[in-house]
This record gives sequence, structure tokens and C-alpha cells, in this order.
Amino acid sequence: EKCSLERRDAPHSFDCGLNPDNPRDFMRISHAFPASPSARAVRKILQSEMFMEFLHGLTGVRMRPSQEHPFGSHKQALSPGYLALHQDASMFAKRSNPNQDRRVPRVNALLYIGDLKDNTTGHLEIWGADPETGQPNELVASVAPRKNRLLLFDTIDNIHGMPWPLRGDDSRRHLQ
Repeated sequence: EKCSLERRDAPHSFDCGLNPDNPRDFMRISHAFPASPSARAVRKILQSEMFMEFLHGLTGVRMRPSQEHPFGSHKQALSPGYLALHQDASMFAKRSNPNQDRRVPRVNALLYIGDLKDNTTGHLEIWGADPETGQPNELVASVAPRKNRLLLFDTIDNIHGMPWPLRGDDSRRHLQ
């Protein structure tokens, strides 16, 4: 079951996944960036021209802030929440060569805003894909959520998620 609540400070909305039988996610809450001055400052930095130039230097690709999520988002997983391994959808650019990869390069930027008491849970896993099946076949990285850790990763051909249920009383929170 999905829940959705409109808030007075539109365009913010609050979405959550509450169906324990959902194979994709459970006990995850998502809404637009909080209205606090600190959160607004983080969003401004992550969407700044200077940060876009930093990403260009890192990836060699010109980036722009997300048009789909112009206000960013605040994500929170509550115990025993999880997020299944998945690939983010990418937009397709117009190209004249039909054999050329048309996916638009995207970089996910996650800023963790809290620590977990149990440091063995809540990790974001990044997996390599089998070239023939496209299915996850090798764990490439497991990143622990740490307060003020900024995680940047390419979303093309990248399978990621928090596939194991979160343990303990803490919630895993990040700005994206």
C-alpha cells in the first residue's frame, strides 16, 4: 500500500511504502527537501553551477540539476525497511546513430544526515551486472551511511539498493 499526503508548504508531498509484500521497497518515506535553512543551503550547493562543474571534472560529462526533482528529496528508511536492488531509469537523448547509447548520463548524489548506532546495517550496495542477463552478479561496493558522507555514483548500468532490512531503532536518512 502506498500513502501520500499533501502538505501545506506545497510543492512538497510525502510518500511512503507500507506494504510488507512489496518486493521493491518497504518502510521508506520520501518527500521534498525539508524547509529548514540548512536543508535549503544543501540543496542550493548540490544544484549550483560550481557543483555541476565539479561533477564535470569528475565524470567528463556536463551535468545539470534534475528536472524531474527540482527540489531534491529527503529519504528515510525505518526499521525493518529496505530498497530492492534496482537500476534508475534514465532519459533518452535524441541521437542520429541508432547504435549509439542514448541514455542521458546521471549521477546520484546522496548526503547522509545521520549515523546509525549499528554500523552493520543500512548500507547502500552497488552491484555489477552480468553482461548477458543484466542481472546483479557481483557486489562492487557496500557504503555505510555516515553523517555528512556525500556519495556520488553513476546511475547508468548501475544496480544499487539497500536490499537487507534495516535493523535497530534508528532510521537511515539522506538528502538526494
